[in-house]
Amino acid sequence: MNKKSIALHQLNRAIELFINEKDYICSITLSGAAEEILGRLVEHNGEISAVNELADSLEKITEENISKKEIRDKHLNNVRNSIKHFSNPLDKNVITNWEQQAIQLIARCCSNIVKLNIIQSEQVTRFIKWSGI
Repeated sequence: MNKKSIALHQLNRAIELFINEKDYICSITLSGAAEEILGRLVEHNGEISAVNELADSLEKITEENISKKEIRDKHLNNVRNSIKHFSNPLDKNVITNWEQQAIQLIARCCSNIVKLNIIQSEQVTRFIKWSGI
């Protein structure tokens, strides 16, 4: 199975878990994995992925001296990475708005799908209608 198909499967399951079961943690993990693959495909096509587009915009509007990498790692992908890895033994808890984190990652996947000219699945269409984006 090719990686694009895997990413689309992960995204569809993330949306189903998000809408049907309100399982935000699994939605974050699955959509985060899908977003990584879809974003790389976008970049291989010579375009800017959704996460990098967002990091570019945030870097321009912030008055802090923060790099795009720091914006991505410490802000945009922090929760996604925190629930995938346990590299810091002092970092035992994750406190966030789980629903909003899932929405953000699924929306970034949807943006990458548009950039890749991929036909929207039933689940993607359902999420877009649900979210109003």
